[in-house]
Amino acid sequence: MSRSQNSIPYRGFTLIDLLVSLTLLTIVMTMVYGSFLQISTHAAARTEELTQRQELRLLLHLVAGDLEAAQWLPRFNQIGPGFRTGIISDTEFQNGRDFTAIHFHTARPSRFFRRLPEGLDPGLHEVGYRVRRDERGEALRLVRREDFYLDNDMEDGGNEVVIAEEIEEFLVEFLPPDADPNAFEEQWEKRWDANTRAKGSEMPIAIRVTLALKTKKGVVLREQLSFNRLQDIKP
Repeated sequence: MSRSQNSIPYRGFTLIDLLVSLTLLTIVMTMVYGSFLQISTHAAARTEELTQRQELRLLLHLVAGDLEAAQWLPRFNQIGPGFRTGIISDTEFQNGRDFTAIHFHTARPSRFFRRLPEGLDPGLHEVGYRVRRDERGEALRLVRREDFYLDNDMEDGGNEVVIAEEIEEFLVEFLPPDADPNAFEEQWEKRWDANTRAKGSEMPIAIRVTLALKTKKGVVLREQLSFNRLQDIKP
């Protein structure tokens, strides 16, 4: 049987058709992969930032926990000249900025001397925080110092441990006992020396800690925490 003259002959894909299809497919796949890569990178960066912010909050609570239990020890203060207690805080100039340097007695278990049996921990320690330059003198670190026993030098001795890198801000402020509730913000003080204040007002009623650090991506994360101080140990 002969093929009809009106029938359409079968026509397959030409090489040009195949090349065009592959080119279009490559463009679509490139766009999809680029979008996926961008979303994945953003998600990873967001996850990293959230993790670092959580670490910042934990660090802030570590500092706040120590300061919350800061103690004024009247008997220790009465030992003699040179013996100080409570909180001593000032500012130090580092890399063009002011940072808090603080030293205090605190009713917290030791963090650096845990190799000793718990029963031998006196429960009162000398703790300090300050910002120092790294070995190259460039990046700033937050250092925690702890002395196992109380002595006549609140600002030296014990062990120091770097607890944070790339510090952008470390500020501790104090609300005095006679602060006016109507001027709350203006009453916060950046310096404190319990040993030079009037009797009965040696320690602040509240403390505010601000901490900021720079991530590996160059993003500055900042957190602030205010809290009331625990009661002093009775003499």
